This record gives sequence, structure tokens and C-alpha cells, in this order.
Amino acid sequence: MFLKKHISVFLLAMIALFSGVTKYEFVTETVVDIPLSADAIDYYFAAYNLKNYGVYSRKIEASIAEPPSPDALRPPGYSLFIYPFVDLPLTMEVLRGIQVAQIALSVLCIPLLFFALRHLIPDIYLLLAVSALAISPHLTVVNVYFLSESLYTFSLVLIVSIYALWIKSRKLLLCLALGATIAISALIRPTSLYLLFFIAPLMFFHTDRVLRLRVTALVVLGFIVLYSPWLVRNQLSDIEPSRSLANDTVQKGMYPGLMYNDDPATFGFPNKFDPNWHERSADMSLILGEVARRFSESPGEHLRWYLIGKPITYLSWSMVVGMGDVFIFPVLRTNLYSDPFLHVSYGLSKVLHWPLTIMALLTSLLLFVPSISRKIEAQKLFFLRGVAVIFGYFILVHMAGTPLPRYSIPIRPILYVLAFAGMFLILKVRYSESAEEWLDGRQEDK
Repeated sequence: MFLKKHISVFLLAMIALFSGVTKYEFVTETVVDIPLSADAIDYYFAAYNLKNYGVYSRKIEASIAEPPSPDALRPPGYSLFIYPFVDLPLTMEVLRGIQVAQIALSVLCIPLLFFALRHLIPDIYLLLAVSALAISPHLTVVNVYFLSESLYTFSLVLIVSIYALWIKSRKLLLCLALGATIAISALIRPTSLYLLFFIAPLMFFHTDRVLRLRVTALVVLGFIVLYSPWLVRNQLSDIEPSRSLANDTVQKGMYPGLMYNDDPATFGFPNKFDPNWHERSADMSLILGEVARRFSESPGEHLRWYLIGKPITYLSWSMVVGMGDVFIFPVLRTNLYSDPFLHVSYGLSKVLHWPLTIMALLTSLLLFVPSISRKIEAQKLFFLRGVAVIFGYFILVHMAGTPLPRYSIPIRPILYVLAFAGMFLILKVRYSESAEEWLDGRQEDK
């Protein structure tokens, strides 16, 4: 047993080392065409203005005599993460510091998941899950960009890890930490904002009656303590009105196939071709009214898009809006296809992408099938159902909004845990059923 545990830790160290080395080599050998563009500009200058003027604002001024006016279009999580690194003039040294910090978070996900989940899932399946995590080209590529994906991925891994540790120890302090981590995740990307309403009830119904209210209250309290300062700041500051990202994502997601009037030339950018886009953008009621109108006119097409097309698009391999394949923004040079280790891991990951995705989806459903769930130990079932709920939550959110594959990158660790835990689950149930059949046969023979 002692040797077995140490072999697992040794293999884990090798996986983490491989992940760190290949990610660093990729980042140093890959040149992004325009390092700061689109979202990245907003994040960077929000951090810069906060550092130099004490104001959270994404505005770029050639010469600022007075501090820029505050805004709240982008949540502050990623800008606070890059805050120690930002500077002008922009140099490669500044950008490299951010990239290395992102690589460190990506690699840290590997031991964090392994040790937090080890008491619930056998080592072999965890090692397979973190190996898939280590070779994922998507989770390698995001480290070269100045976007929130790396940090957001880490926040979701932290949520799953704290949840797993709470199931083991039932310490109330971990409830507080879980709520706070969900808040941090929502401050990085608003997609996590309603995750609390899925996790808190799950914990409530899987806790002894004596502690139910206390557990739920602490999770909510942890969320409020971390998230409320952002809300208070936005209410007290003189913030200029800006477009709503929530409105944008719901409206952009209403076009079947992400095309305007089924025109392939508009693929990925249907909003740019819709003459009524800006008229609806500021009013969610107008957007929802348009969605309802579209459903009433062609219900079959829109049901297929929302229930089937969106999940498939969201979980797919290639970036829809971007350079394509695993790249979000265009790169001038990369070693992804030329470096032997990166190329092999890229190919393996691509071959396994849909089988693992389907396995994760099947696992999420099987966990709620009584004939299977009753054969799983209570702690393991509770944990896996929680992970399945988180996985399902993100699919549902992007069924309502824009299902860009880029947005599914941060849930890859959750997907891999479900996929390989699902293999363990199915094998275990299958083995137990075979054993029962064999024993019944022996008894009948007697």
C-alpha cells in the first residue's frame, strides 16, 4: 500500500512536470499576432488604470490629466490577477510575467484535483483525468493569451476541490470557503454568478437536518462577503452606462447555427448582419420577445438549436470565433504542430475529445439512475452528483446564451473527472452485477 501510494505521487509529479515544461515551451515559441486585442485590451487597461490612478476603468487615454471615469463592463477578477504585472510601455517582459503566472495556475490544477479527490476516486482514474488535463492543447494555448480562461479554469478546479474536501471532513469553514470561491469565480467571469443556487441546495439536501441551515447559510455568507463589495462599488460610483454582456450573449445565441438568416457568410458573427441588433441590445425584454417570436414562427428549428445544436457547439473542439482549431486569436508562429511532444499530445487529445465528452455526459445521467446510484458509496455519489450538477449548469447557461466553444475550455477539468470517474462507475457496477449473477447461478446449481 505504501509503495502504491508513492508510485501514484511519482506519476503525478511526472505528469505535472510534463505539463509545465510543454506549456512553457509553447508560450515561448508562440507569437500572437496582436497580443492585446478585444477583451484583453479591456482587462489590461482596467488593471493599469487601477494601479496608476486608483480607478477601475478600461478606458485608454494617450494623456490622462485626470483619472479616467470608472466603469463596470468587465468583472474585476482577471484584472486584479494581472495587476502586479501591468506597465507601460508594453514590453515582452511584462507580458511574459503574466503568461508564466497563468502556466503556474494551469499546472497547479493537476495536484490540486488529485489530492482533493483522492479519497473519493481511485488513483488510476484520477491519474488518467489529470493526464488528459495535462495534454489538453486548449488548456495549453489559453496561457499565451491575456484572457480570463486560465484563471477561470483554476477557480472552477478550486470549487470542485473544496467541495470534495468538505464532503470528506464536513468542516463548516470549508462551506464559507466554497461560497467565497464561487464569488471569486463570478468576479472572474459572470457565468458563475448563479452557480450558488445549484450548489447550495445540493449541500442542503445532503446534510444532516441539524446542520442544514448552518451549512447553507455559510456558503451564502461566503459568497456575499466576497461579491458584495463589487456591487456596492458599482452602486456608489458614478459609472457611465455601458452595454450589457448578458444582453449580448443571450441575443447572439438566438441565431440557429450562429448564422443570420442561415447565411454561411455570417457564421460566428450573426449580430453584425442583423439591422435590429443595436435597437434590442439595451433591453432584455426586447431580446426575449424576439426569441419568443422566433420560436413561434419556427419552433422545430429553434428547439433543435437550443436543445441539441447549442450543447454540441459549446462542447465542440474548434474555436468558432477566432483563428480556428484550438486558437482563439491568430498567431504568427507556433510550435504546437512541430514540437514532437506537443504534436502527439495534441493528436491524442483530439482523438479522445468526443469519446470523453460523451462519457462525461453519460456519467452525469447515470448518476441519477436508481439502479446504478444505489450501488455507489454515499460520499462518492454525493460528490459525483455535485460535479455533474456543475457540469450541467454550464451547459444550461450556454444553452440560454452564446455557445462558443471557447467558453467550454474552463470546464475541461470537470469533464475529464466525470469521464474517467464514469469509467470507474460503470466498471464497478458491471462487475458487481456479474458477481451477483454468478452467485445466483451457483445457488441455483446447489
